[in-house]
Amino acid sequence: MNRTVSFQTLGCKLNQYETDSLATDFQKAGWEIVPFGKEALVQIINTCTVTNKADRKSRNTVHKAEKTARGALVIVTGCFAQSARDELEGRDGITYVVDNQNKSQIFNLVEAHYRGEDPSGTIPVGTIKSTPSQALFDYSVADKIYHTRATVKVQDGCDNFCTYCIIPFVRGPAVSRPLEQVVENIKALVDKGFKEIILTGINITTYDDQGKNFEDLLERILEVEGDWRLRVSSVEPENLGPRFFKLLNHPRLCPQIHLCLQSGSPKVLSEMKRNYTLETFTNLAQALRKENPDFNITTDLIAGFPGETLEDHQASLKALEQFTFGHVHIFPYSRRKGTKADLAENQISEDEKTKRTLELEALMVQEKLRYRKFLLGKTQTVLVERVTGNRGYGMGENYVPVEFTLDGVQWNQFYPVQLLSLGEGEEPLFEGLPCAGA
Repeated sequence: MNRTVSFQTLGCKLNQYETDSLATDFQKAGWEIVPFGKEALVQIINTCTVTNKADRKSRNTVHKAEKTARGALVIVTGCFAQSARDELEGRDGITYVVDNQNKSQIFNLVEAHYRGEDPSGTIPVGTIKSTPSQALFDYSVADKIYHTRATVKVQDGCDNFCTYCIIPFVRGPAVSRPLEQVVENIKALVDKGFKEIILTGINITTYDDQGKNFEDLLERILEVEGDWRLRVSSVEPENLGPRFFKLLNHPRLCPQIHLCLQSGSPKVLSEMKRNYTLETFTNLAQALRKENPDFNITTDLIAGFPGETLEDHQASLKALEQFTFGHVHIFPYSRRKGTKADLAENQISEDEKTKRTLELEALMVQEKLRYRKFLLGKTQTVLVERVTGNRGYGMGENYVPVEFTLDGVQWNQFYPVQLLSLGEGEEPLFEGLPCAGA
């Protein structure tokens, strides 16, 4: 078989960043990247464990790889590999289980394996193991293999230990990437032609590199010259200070952020051990919209946390309406072994969690449409991700999907587009008209 490798990525943007970088390592070494599910010499699965549903997807994907391996090297990594290591190490179809701390070394592990070397230096080839490196940030600058936007990892791990969350157990304590290394990574991506760069991590606003905080990092990044824009991914409300709001008007910083809420009930937020109050979140959201009334705030909500009353659930519905979120990721509460919430006696039934989830999702669709109607008639700078004939499709700076017609439209270019009409459905698409000079 030729030197072929396939990847399947589940879960967050951080996982996607890590997969993109690993794929770049293989591609530069002459490996052919093939779609997951096709015959390949190496199959790499980057898993997620944030919910029970994520566990099922991860487990099913690993099972699919085992069935189709036909002698291939099967490597399982990511958060499910961390939490379910004992389960995975007992399966004959898996060659290596690699923890998050050593994920960046997977290419070296594969090369060592096919040279007949022992990747760990201590145990025979073929034995399930991790590689020895602890390089959390030792990832290559990604090429345009899977995406037009590039993601840059600036931080890993979390020290918060919210009562429902397994992530601190599988990602470890908070660690920050050196500031100058981040800046050099972004310069390299801009030089490669990426037009949009997304900062990602587990809890990026806890960033601390020798006293340089998240705002310091943003300021340095925004100094990088070129025709590009910056998007910040998921952040925690308690860590954003006044300097962040001063940066919002920078022409490179996109007016959209994923601001984690989790519940509209002050009581539930306290029981979750979230490090902010509903009042803090409200003040922050209002400040964002004061700077820019069209600012797109997206969030997460958990339905059916242990002890959540109907009144608490109504508070989450009220918050969904109050903040006019551009999108909400809604999850039924998942019990995670080892977390405090898993030990709570007042668990909500699965049927009730499903009911509350559906109620939140139905309202979310309405609120997403309401937010997008605010943007009608206004102009978005669209980064074209797909071209079909003279039709261009991409995302505006507010992270809304836009489609428009323009002779000669080019992939991976910016176009100012006036938003004229809005489609229907859960993900309404804007139809736009290119502005003069586009």
